[in-house]
Amino acid sequence: MPGDTAAWSARPATYDMVVEKDTEIRMSDGVVLRADIRRPAENGRAVPGRFPVIATQTSHQKNLPPLAFPFDYLVERGYVQVTAEIRGTGSSAGVWGLNSARDQLDGKELVNWAAAPEREWSDGRIGLTGASYGGLTALTTAAQQPEALRVIFPAVGMVDAFRDLFMNGGVNSTAMESGLIGIITGGGSLPPVSASALGDPVGKVIDRLQHNVGFQVLPGQQGDGDFAFDGPWYRERSASEVADKITVPTLMTTSHYDLFQRGGPLLYQRLAANNVPVKMIIGDWMHSAAATAASGTRSPLHTEPLSGPNQPELALRWFDHYVRDVPDPTLDDDIAPVTYVELGSGEYRTTTQ
Repeated sequence: MPGDTAAWSARPATYDMVVEKDTEIRMSDGVVLRADIRRPAENGRAVPGRFPVIATQTSHQKNLPPLAFPFDYLVERGYVQVTAEIRGTGSSAGVWGLNSARDQLDGKELVNWAAAPEREWSDGRIGLTGASYGGLTALTTAAQQPEALRVIFPAVGMVDAFRDLFMNGGVNSTAMESGLIGIITGGGSLPPVSASALGDPVGKVIDRLQHNVGFQVLPGQQGDGDFAFDGPWYRERSASEVADKITVPTLMTTSHYDLFQRGGPLLYQRLAANNVPVKMIIGDWMHSAAATAASGTRSPLHTEPLSGPNQPELALRWFDHYVRDVPDPTLDDDIAPVTYVELGSGEYRTTTQ
């Protein structure tokens, strides 16, 4: 199959895994985010020593495994994963802003926190993973160029807020935006979350419901006001606006049938034109299946393996080379710039652009 990595083989799992729950991470404005730390382990205990770190931001709920994008495959092979809930979701404090400028700054501060020498499990080398909303945050975090960031693996992420989500195909995507906000409000607010974080859990859920329902731009799209047309609110939340600031190696996925099918290829073209080391996989998957399977997990709704290259193995190879500095002289020969499924035949093929 094109893109085959026969000359390279994935190393076997070396470790078990333990999870440290609800670690508090204070942002520069005082808001506390909470994260789970997945660490390599032996005999039920975290292995001492420093490891490269994979950071993931989720807006859904880190206690719901498919939506938290746990990357056990990498942890079992010598990486630490920090999975933080975005402000205003799950156990994290603050107000959610749908990837506002403040939300984006949290991503950079999360990378800096994970790379700091005070983290006894971190060797200071950071990569980012994430799918769907987490793919968007990986892109906008990379655009801020935190010094410790080495590489990103964004899967099926939104690129252009107005065209990919709110006005998909030139028509109000009412079901899509309502569904997004419903998932984030519901999944990110309902138990199980940290009791110490919520304090008054019922009051917290009500507050978030009120904020997020009022936050919807849907009513404003029906008239001729600021939300009816592309403008600053949408631009602030779009990876396309900051794509030229992304410089780290990027392994990305999209799909012919994905919600954000339009933005992925356009982003790839921008990065390639800027000479960023970038690879793209275009599958034939639906969004939820692609989002969970990128890290090797499976949604309860999608039990069949995804077609195409083995994404966890590709991620391991990508991260080993660019984060751990493992020599890999055949990487660019084995993994084409673009690997895509040909509609009709179902065969995966490759191209250089």
